[in-house]
Amino acid sequence: MLLWDGRRAVLVRRGAGGLFPHTWTLPGGELLPGESAELGGMRIVEKQLGISTSHVRQVRELPQPSHFRDARGPDTVVQAVTWSGDPAAGLAKAAWFDLQALDEIRIFREARDLLRDICGGLAMTEPIVPATP
Repeated sequence: MLLWDGRRAVLVRRGAGGLFPHTWTLPGGELLPGESAELGGMRIVEKQLGISTSHVRQVRELPQPSHFRDARGPDTVVQAVTWSGDPAAGLAKAAWFDLQALDEIRIFREARDLLRDICGGLAMTEPIVPATP
């Protein structure tokens, strides 16, 4: 799920366990059986970040270049167009980053490139304004 305010994106830091510990990434997770990417994204950001959104859109379906994704199918990037609440408020695992800061944090090159590509395109087309809390 992409939360982009026109200048910055929200990223979450993975925990110590599992794959790629302490790496920054977009909020996300597995979809429930029969759940669309849009509904799953709305559920996931509410659970992970404590915010609500009802206006989302799919912005990209990613190809399957790695064996990590083969078992579950392609990943889909869904953007929250509006939301209520501050997704990084009081959460040590979540923070806002501008595109230049992506070179200074522990993030996969592919994720950094994806964010720059998607957010750069959004910045050129339309500003996204979060709903006021």
